[in-house]
Amino acid sequence: MTARRDPRAPAVLCVNLPEFPLQVLLRSRPDFRDHPVAVVAEDKPDARLTLVNGRARRAGLRTGMRYGASRELVPALRASVVSSDDVNQTLEEVRAALQTFSPRVERHGDGVFFIDPAGLRNIYKTPRAFVESIYGYLEGRGFRATVALGFGRFPTLALARAHAFEGDRTGTFIVPTRREMKARVAAVPLAALGISPALRDAFAMLGLSTLGEVLALPAAELHTRFGIEAARLHGAAQDRDRIPVQAAAFDEPLELRVEIEPPDENQHRLLFAIKGATHQLVQLLAARGETLRALRISFHTERHGTHEERIEPAHPTRDVALVLELVRLRIQGLSLASPVDELLLEAEPAPLSGDQLLLFAEDRPARDLRAGDRALARVRAAFGTESVTRAALREAHLPEASFR
Repeated sequence: MTARRDPRAPAVLCVNLPEFPLQVLLRSRPDFRDHPVAVVAEDKPDARLTLVNGRARRAGLRTGMRYGASRELVPALRASVVSSDDVNQTLEEVRAALQTFSPRVERHGDGVFFIDPAGLRNIYKTPRAFVESIYGYLEGRGFRATVALGFGRFPTLALARAHAFEGDRTGTFIVPTRREMKARVAAVPLAALGISPALRDAFAMLGLSTLGEVLALPAAELHTRFGIEAARLHGAAQDRDRIPVQAAAFDEPLELRVEIEPPDENQHRLLFAIKGATHQLVQLLAARGETLRALRISFHTERHGTHEERIEPAHPTRDVALVLELVRLRIQGLSLASPVDELLLEAEPAPLSGDQLLLFAEDRPARDLRAGDRALARVRAAFGTESVTRAALREAHLPEASFR
C-alpha cells in the first residue's frame, strides 16, 4: 500500500536577510551605521556600487553608479569591498545558529534560509513563539531580518522579500491559511523579486507589475515569448514541485575536555595531555570524512580565568605530529599566571580535498610548494598569527602608500 502524496504546499519558515553583504560590512564597521554606506566591487575610484543602504538611496545614490562620482554627490559616503569569503563565513555562522532552533535548515542563496517547522510543537507552544524567537536572536546580533511563516518555499520567500521591499521594513509575519497565502502572493510586486532588468522591463511593457498578473498568463506562452527565466518564475510561484527543505547536516561541535589533576603549568605535561586529545579529535574527523582546519585550545586556570590559543596549519590536515609541533611552538613561549586545571580542545573541520586523496608519489608535483606554507605556519605558531601578513597593492602617488 503506497501513501498518497499531499498535494498541498507544506508549511515552511523563511528567513530573509536583505542586502546581506551590506549587513556584513556594517557589522564589521559599526562606525558606518549613521552614514550613507555602499558596498563596492573593487577598491578603486571607478568601481561600481553593488549595494547601498537606505541613507544612501535617500541621498540619490543607486547601485551601478561609480564610487568616485558617488563621493562627489555625497561626500559623507562610506564604502568598502566585502569579500565572498567574509559573506560565506557569516552565512555559515547564521546557518549554524539557526540549527539550534530546528535541525532542518537549508541555506538558499545569499541571506536566505528555509526552515522546516514540522515536529517543533512540543518545544514552541505556538507558531508565533517560534517565529519571534528566531527574529529576536537575529536582531540581537545586529542583523536586519524578515522571518515569515507560510506555505511553499518560493511563495513564502516572495512575501518575505516584498515585506522588506516595502519601506525597507523588517520583522515577522505569519500567513495562517493557504487561501490567504495565495491572495498575498498574487499582490507581490515584481520589483521585489530580484528578476533580471530585461525581464522586468519586458513585463512592464505589457503593464505587468505583480506576481499575480504573471501567474494569470499561460506558462507555455510565457516560455515561448520571454524565455526560461519567466517560465521558472511562473513554476516557482505556483510551487509545483513541492520541494521539501533540503536540510544541511548538523555540525556537532568537535571538542574534548581534559581535566588536569592536580593543576599543572608544566609545558611538557600539558603538551602530553593535548597530544592524546588531538589524536581523538583527528579520529573523529576521519570518521566523518573531514580533516582538521584549525585547533582551538582553551587553558582554564585556577585563579586567572581562561586563555585561548588557535593553531592553524598551512593546509587542512590529519597529520597529528605536524599539529603537535605547531602546538609546541606556540606554548613554549606561553606564560600562564596560574596552574591549568582544565583544557578544552575544539577542532575546526574542513572537507577532505582531492589532492589529499592521492595514493601514489608519482601523482604529486616534483616541487613541493606547500613546504613554504608549512614554514610560514611554524612562524605563525611560534610568534603569533599577526607575524605573517601579505601586502596588498593599491594605487597611490607615494611609493610607501602603494601597499597595505
